[in-house]
Amino acid sequence: MIVGYLYDITLITSEVACEGNEKLMNTNQVSVISHERVAGLLNGWVMLVVLVGSLFADVAMVIFTIKDGAEIAAFVCMLFVPVLVIMLTGLFTLQPNEARVLVLFGKYKGTVRTRGFH
Repeated sequence: MIVGYLYDITLITSEVACEGNEKLMNTNQVSVISHERVAGLLNGWVMLVVLVGSLFADVAMVIFTIKDGAEIAAFVCMLFVPVLVIMLTGLFTLQPNEARVLVLFGKYKGTVRTRGFH
């Protein structure tokens, strides 16, 4: 059984190789010039304080709107909690001689090389 299977594979490849002067592999080389974009970022400590403060304020607003009986407003406030948590995960640190590539939805936006909390 294994011999027949290997024979079939060999037969297919020999048929493709015998058809004229067709190339089995693309040998065209494309030269791509890439340029690094330096991304300028602000200090991450300010954004950390703003995001954590917004998270605490949003949780407090959810508690007070539920206490007052405004369920729709509480639901809207609860939608902001995951958004704020996702924004908190975007903060990062860089040590000396490190770099970070910034990508937004799969598209290159720049490179950060300055050390610190961003």
